[in-house]
Amino acid sequence: MRTRKEIPTEILQSINALNTIHGGISEPWINLQQLKDHRQINAKVPGVDVHDIQIEVVNNVLNIFHFFPIKTNGQIMQTPRIFYSKQIPYFIDQENIEATVEDNQLKVFLPFNNLAQGYKRKIELN
Repeated sequence: MRTRKEIPTEILQSINALNTIHGGISEPWINLQQLKDHRQINAKVPGVDVHDIQIEVVNNVLNIFHFFPIKTNGQIMQTPRIFYSKQIPYFIDQENIEATVEDNQLKVFLPFNNLAQGYKRKIELN
């Protein structure tokens, strides 16, 4: 017996809109690097000014996105297009995450905290 997956109409409409507006949308380029004292995310999105890219930490999740204009009912709506959304590992110092622009490319620095070297503790019985 074949089963059929039901996909909500709203999702199908948004997929259709994004794929037909101006011939579709460009895929972002993302490069992840593991360095000695930090991780680094390098990103650029064709057709999007690097200064229009937004970076947020929400509930321990790092989101990188830009707004994509969609015309609906004669009005332009700014719709977020999230192209990176990952939980931040416990060994990243969330308070010191920084971002810069270099060679028209976004660079997000995720510095390690003291847990990156591992954690060990002997626990005595009471």
